[in-house]
Amino acid sequence: MTDLNDMHPLIVHFPIVLLIIHAVAALLWVIRKKDLFLTLSLIFILAGVITGVTAVLTGNLSAQETIKIMEGREKSETDKQIKEVIEEHEDAATLLLWFYSVLGAAYLITWIKKVLRKDDSAITGLRMWLLVLLSAAGILLLVYTGWHGGELVYKYGVGTGLFK
Repeated sequence: MTDLNDMHPLIVHFPIVLLIIHAVAALLWVIRKKDLFLTLSLIFILAGVITGVTAVLTGNLSAQETIKIMEGREKSETDKQIKEVIEEHEDAATLLLWFYSVLGAAYLITWIKKVLRKDDSAITGLRMWLLVLLSAAGILLLVYTGWHGGELVYKYGVGTGLFK
C-alpha cells in the first residue's frame, strides 16, 4: 500500500491541468461572451482549488518525510539547499492556493450575478478582462511553484528511490 506522502506526485498534476483549463475557458468567455465558458471556468477553478488542497496536504507530508530522512544522516550543504527549496516550494504552493481560492470566489460571485441573476449590467468588459488577467497571472505562479517542485525531484532526487 502507498503512503499518503507518496501520493503527491500523482495528485499534483490534477490542479495544474484544471487551473490551466480554467484560464483557457476564462479567455474564451471574454472573447466569445458565452455564459457556458464562464460556467466551465468556474467549474475548473473550483475543481483546481479542491485538488490543490489535496496536493498541498500530500506535499506537506512528503516534505516532512524528506526532512526526517535528512535529519537521520550527516549534515551537508546539499541538505541545506534542499530545505531552502522545500520552503520556497511550500510557500509558493500555499500562496497559489490562497490566490486561486480568492479568485475562485470572485468567479463564483460573477457567475451568480451573470448566470443565475441574469444581471449583465454588473459584469463590465473591464471586470471580465481583469478576471482573465488574474487567471493568467495565476498560471505564472503555478509555473514558479512547479519549477521548485521539479527542482526537488530532478536536481536533488527528492521523492525518488535515489533519495536516502
